[in-house]
Amino acid sequence: MRDNVFDAHVHIMPRRLLNGETSETGATYDAFGRIHKPDGDVYAYMPCPVDGGAFSAEALIYMMDRYGIRRAMIMQSTFFDMTEDVAEAVARYPDRLSGAMTVRLDAGAPEAIAAWRRRGLTALKLQMRGLTEPQNDPELRMDAPEMMEIYAQAGRQNVTVVVDPGPIGWAGYQPEALRRAVRRHAATRFVVCHLGMPDAAMQTDAALRDAWRQMTDLARCENVWFDVSAMPNLFAREEYPFPTALSLVAGFLRQYGEEKAIWGSDAPGALCDATYAQTLSMFERLRLGEAAMEKLFFRNAESAYL
Repeated sequence: MRDNVFDAHVHIMPRRLLNGETSETGATYDAFGRIHKPDGDVYAYMPCPVDGGAFSAEALIYMMDRYGIRRAMIMQSTFFDMTEDVAEAVARYPDRLSGAMTVRLDAGAPEAIAAWRRRGLTALKLQMRGLTEPQNDPELRMDAPEMMEIYAQAGRQNVTVVVDPGPIGWAGYQPEALRRAVRRHAATRFVVCHLGMPDAAMQTDAALRDAWRQMTDLARCENVWFDVSAMPNLFAREEYPFPTALSLVAGFLRQYGEEKAIWGSDAPGALCDATYAQTLSMFERLRLGEAAMEKLFFRNAESAYL
């Protein structure tokens, strides 16, 4: 077991959401760990009813202790605003947890970023799938003037911009717009989640593959990293150790360098398709050498977030 690991992509699920509260996106959460979207779609957020569907900061710390995780970055959800919950968790465990905020993408965003930064949150999460859904803003562009001001403020506040691009081909998947933003704001750090969200169908679909390569090519920019969280979920039809995912990660490292990938689990959602131990051990199979593994499991996250 490694003793210097930074899980750069985890979530919590506050117990308050178990009362059937409807979010601004129209989603609700039930005690069996399922998110119900307004269009009727239902998907598992938990592998089973964990603590009645909740996953508290204390449960996260317990899991970290069990697996020797030194630090973790708590991300935001696609469907629920948990910024206050995350800030409280970071305040309780400042030596173990970092946290991401979410803000309304309007004229008040710069001040909101500054306010949450004062509360100890050091990342801004952009869930592009949720942000561009019909009930929100399907026309949202990552290179719009108002977004550019948000990235500038993030840089001024030493806040890392974390982009979950959503599935390839959806409205939020905007590699060229993101490239313009990244280049214009070289002083702002960006992390793209889930290795740019590869699609298992890329092996036979050239259009999907080309779009994904446009996204991952952002790693050429000095201020961009990619986390490799949720690989078991994206390739759930395969069994451990998810060889297609490992092949893509290995290819990414060969092309862009061992300084560009950040390990993260995406727990607890990742546990629907793998154990927490497997989200760690699958990457040991890359056989990168100890210095490169230290970068993957800790140092790169430290550079991107601390």
